[in-house]
Amino acid sequence: MSAGQQPKDSAKTSPAGPRGRARLAAVQALYQIDMVAADVSTVIDEFLRHRLPADSDDPMIAGADGAFFEHLTRGAMTAGTAMDAAITSCLSPGWPFQRLERIVVAILRVGGFEIRGIDNIPTAVSINEYVDIAHAFFAGKEPAFVNGVLDRLAEMPAIELYPQTLQSAEHAETLSAGETEIGADGAG
Repeated sequence: MSAGQQPKDSAKTSPAGPRGRARLAAVQALYQIDMVAADVSTVIDEFLRHRLPADSDDPMIAGADGAFFEHLTRGAMTAGTAMDAAITSCLSPGWPFQRLERIVVAILRVGGFEIRGIDNIPTAVSINEYVDIAHAFFAGKEPAFVNGVLDRLAEMPAIELYPQTLQSAEHAETLSAGETEIGADGAG
């Protein structure tokens, strides 16, 4: 991340618990992936090995929940196209997605994925966490903007998060496994 995209004051903005730190780390990872066209697995591995351990030199994300971080990062990347379309539909007319700051995009992608793709976290908790992350980077209107977009994403009736090709591949694997089992027991 560039110096301009580091949280402003680590003493005041450091997420309290391992999940909060994982959220911030996922936002940072998506930003890094976006800015340098880095490989998702490579970035995740870098974070897990060097930046998330409790003894790392990054006090903002040290001690983060690694499994939650990886789930958020991979989920947000997999749902990227669908999430970007959903975010775009939440923007005011005449305000194109491409006009958003890249760190805002990363916050919205991870937050949107958590809200729409993880069922066991209350929506209000998720929104609050990502608004807090926005406050860590911005002193202006961006946190309110993040709040508004995430509220609208939460209210959408349905968002197909995963590309159809991914679903088709998973379905084909399930069918192949089932066919193998049928063949093994002599039926079919």
